[in-house]
Amino acid sequence: MFLFPVRAAAAGRYTPRRVGTNVRGVMVAKLRLLSALCALVAAVIVVWQSSPSGPLRVDATDIPMTNVTTSIKWPVVDTVNPRPFDPCQDIPLDVVQRIGLAATPPTPEEGLRCHYDAGNYQMAVEAFVWRTYEETIPPDALELDVNGHRAAQYWIMKPTDWNDRWWITCAIAYKTSYGVIQQTLFYSPIYAADDVDCLQTNLQRGRELSNYYKY
Repeated sequence: MFLFPVRAAAAGRYTPRRVGTNVRGVMVAKLRLLSALCALVAAVIVVWQSSPSGPLRVDATDIPMTNVTTSIKWPVVDTVNPRPFDPCQDIPLDVVQRIGLAATPPTPEEGLRCHYDAGNYQMAVEAFVWRTYEETIPPDALELDVNGHRAAQYWIMKPTDWNDRWWITCAIAYKTSYGVIQQTLFYSPIYAADDVDCLQTNLQRGRELSNYYKY
């Protein structure tokens, strides 16, 4: 029987122990976590130093402008009176009632506009201080005299096959020293009990109301 000789370990010699892969992974994860925390602290310090020390200030240019309109309007003539004629205030109620325009009370609307209800049709009288008579009337308007005042009659929505189902609208414009007065009549054939002669009815109402207009 053959025996292999065994070499004795040298005195004082150390063989290091291998580190398992799970221990190494834990150490790497801890290093990454520490790096992330350091980056977070550094970011907080930078933001804190860059923030203003005083109270927050809002400039006027930061506030949204809610009173801006899409069109610029101003008086077409020099005037110190922004309300030269207010139909709801200046036309007596008994006059409106007498000609059948008070099925419901006259209603002030935006600007210098007053809405009248005749039941079968509606009317509106509006004064414009930012638009002239010449700018108001269309090229096909028919100019005429109403109680001695220069006026023009025209369609806004003619009774065609399309809008016959919705609204028919006609108007009379009166020339004034401050701009124009527009008198509009409109009705819907769907809801009107009887058909309305828009042009003729509006002209008749104009002859009855225009003496109370302010020019």
